[in-house]
Amino acid sequence: MAVAALVIWLVAALVPGLHIFTSVGLILLLVAGVGYLIRPRSRTMYWRDRRIDLGDEPGPGQRVYRAIFKR
Repeated sequence: MAVAALVIWLVAALVPGLHIFTSVGLILLLVAGVGYLIRPRSRTMYWRDRRIDLGDEPGPGQRVYRAIFKR
């Protein structure tokens, strides 16, 4: 998402007439940055030679993340 936002911003900055999309690209970059900061983190451990991922209870940040970036 961040790469797409950067491309939108760059194209809008270089091509005359598309300057309106500069703000769209910057907003998408901000959303991608916030999404990176609030992404759910998991802890990985091994039990009986099997890898398991332990997640914490979802907090408000993780709920917002899943609402925006459904996986």
